[in-house]
Amino acid sequence: GYIIVERWGGLLARSVQTFVTIWSEVSKGQIVGRILLGSHASITLPQHVIISAKVGDHVIAGETIIAYL
Repeated sequence: GYIIVERWGGLLARSVQTFVTIWSEVSKGQIVGRILLGSHASITLPQHVIISAKVGDHVIAGETIIAYL
C-alpha cells in the first residue's frame, strides 16, 4: 500500500525540507524530509500495518521505527 506524508511549516519559521518527490519509492530507513521549529507532519498508513509510535512521540529520522509493514 501507499504511505502518505503531509508536512506543515510552523507559523513563524516555515522550516520544512523535502528530499523526495511525489510518488517516489523509498527504502526502509530512508530520510524523506526534515521538519524543524514548530512544524509538524502527519503520516497516513495502510490499515494492515502495526503502528509502534504513539501520538506525541519525538521521532528521529532514520532511527525511530514508526510502523511495521
